[in-house]
Amino acid sequence: MMRRLEAMFVWYGWTIAVLILFFGHDLEARWAWFVAHVAIIVPATLLSRWGRLGPRLVAACILTPTAFSTLGSFLPDLVPEAVHWDVSRLDVRLGGDLVRELSSRPWMATVEISQIAYSTFYFLPIGLGIALLLQRRRDAALQVAEVSVGGLLLSYLGYLVLPTLPPYRFLAYDHALVGGPTFDWLHRLLFDLEALREDCMPSGHTMVTILVLMCAWRFDKRQWIWLMPLAVPLVVATIALRYHWWADLVAAVPFAMLARWLFWREVDDERLKNRSEALKSIRH
Repeated sequence: MMRRLEAMFVWYGWTIAVLILFFGHDLEARWAWFVAHVAIIVPATLLSRWGRLGPRLVAACILTPTAFSTLGSFLPDLVPEAVHWDVSRLDVRLGGDLVRELSSRPWMATVEISQIAYSTFYFLPIGLGIALLLQRRRDAALQVAEVSVGGLLLSYLGYLVLPTLPPYRFLAYDHALVGGPTFDWLHRLLFDLEALREDCMPSGHTMVTILVLMCAWRFDKRQWIWLMPLAVPLVVATIALRYHWWADLVAAVPFAMLARWLFWREVDDERLKNRSEALKSIRH
């Protein structure tokens, strides 16, 4: 049987293939995109049968942003009806106008720190996975990868349901963001690397940050020492840098819970077993 990590990519690829088949009549190179997503089963099967964990994790780190980038190539044609106005109205109902007002003129230091923290997004699950691998907790590291990849792929499917431009591409602001020496460079770099523009609802940054913190709490609470100084400004950055609507962050919470329900599993981890047995003995 195919292993869970690789099966996630097949699940995602085949879901996209079905959507292309039924709704992609006006999509350029429709059948090429269809075949490409169906054919993901080939590398997924080969990776799944490869016993070594390292190459599988590296492949996941490559395939996940690739899935995001390719989605940007055909989403505007597959789902041409964007929902910016609808999300904007929902954002106001959820208090987003107040949140925008509070963050309308962030301090230069806030902008600078937020941009650096926002750029560390992909490295949070990677860093936690490496920390667990250094403890020789392979299955725990694999679970971090599964939950993070599953959460990201789930958020990509959310973009197909609610394709939404970020506020900085949609709203007119009275004050431009002013940061320090790294802000302009990082902001421009992320702008150039972002192949998908309608990538707001839900906030994948917030989703995966929540999931990584949950994994750290489960496997090694000490990792919160370095995770929290990055996680908190990262979530703040989604609003402060105008990358996300407040509604995106609100939606990220139930999406994260859904990802946890879908991708959480029992882990073959000796430390967890010992902790569970110790708790049972205390209760008795």
